[in-house]
Amino acid sequence: MKVAHSLLTVFAICLPMGANFAAQTPDAEYEAVAEEYIRGYLAAHPLQGTALGLHEYDGKISDYSRLALDAELSRLRRFDDRLKKFDADKLSQRQSIDLRILQAAIKKELFQMQEMSVFERNPMTYARAADVNVYIKRNFAPLEDRVHSIAAIESQVPNIVIAAKTNSGRRAEGRANSGRVSGCQSQSRGRAG
Repeated sequence: MKVAHSLLTVFAICLPMGANFAAQTPDAEYEAVAEEYIRGYLAAHPLQGTALGLHEYDGKISDYSRLALDAELSRLRRFDDRLKKFDADKLSQRQSIDLRILQAAIKKELFQMQEMSVFERNPMTYARAADVNVYIKRNFAPLEDRVHSIAAIESQVPNIVIAAKTNSGRRAEGRANSGRVSGCQSQSRGRAG
């Protein structure tokens, strides 16, 4: 009898805790997915990590090789699909807002890569890749350490140039939208004159 009473007491105490865990599950699931996305994003965009004060990314640059860009596009699509599975109404208000922000950020990245073809059409994408201003403007580490990071980035500039030529060359081969671009250019010239 005493054992049954003790078990009943433990069950009564744990029941609300179990309900509490169930209520937190969607938030916890979302947080895990969001953290995984952010880790992958910063690995693909290490300069952003440095700018955020995460110095494990110091001296690293993004990989603009076709293989890396295709992998990032695939990763973005996977996370876009994974985030669609979350019901914003089942998340806390804060996580619901965070979910919408993250979904919008991923959609922006997908739009830039798929529709705007920034790596094929915008050479300034590559110019920004070797931007070392964060190391110069911020005194977050001893000067010697920051100079080593700058040197590490600058030593990778030839790889950026090769990737830029390769990726923009892909655009030149396919010229699927060249008629639209040249048409827009000729229209704009006609209006200016």
